[in-house]
Amino acid sequence: MQSENLEFLNDPQVIEYIEKNPSEAQDYFSFLSFTEFHVAQNLAGSNESIKHFESALFHAKKTEIDEDWLAYIEGTILYLHNKSIPDEIIEKTSVSGNDRILRNFNHGLKERGSSSYLEDYSK
Repeated sequence: MQSENLEFLNDPQVIEYIEKNPSEAQDYFSFLSFTEFHVAQNLAGSNESIKHFESALFHAKKTEIDEDWLAYIEGTILYLHNKSIPDEIIEKTSVSGNDRILRNFNHGLKERGSSSYLEDYSK
């Protein structure tokens, strides 16, 4: 379903509509970011997933979305590049509860030395 949503959101007619109706851009980019993130989760473990996580971050930055969501995406991308997630980023996600996931990511990196998204996400 998410990939169908992504296909729709990237349709040239939808993009043209957003360009002609800038008042709709906030909602569009928020939904596009959210959709890219969930497509990435479905592709977890592949190089393709990183592209979608990065696209989710790119589109989130075009919105007035809260710091929690940006930090969660940034932390996830760091993790997928086998980099430890700084505490400052993790702390920004405490409101949504995503701090637990980011801490699990860091723990998995320490244990294995590399990311394993599905394994660490589901802890």
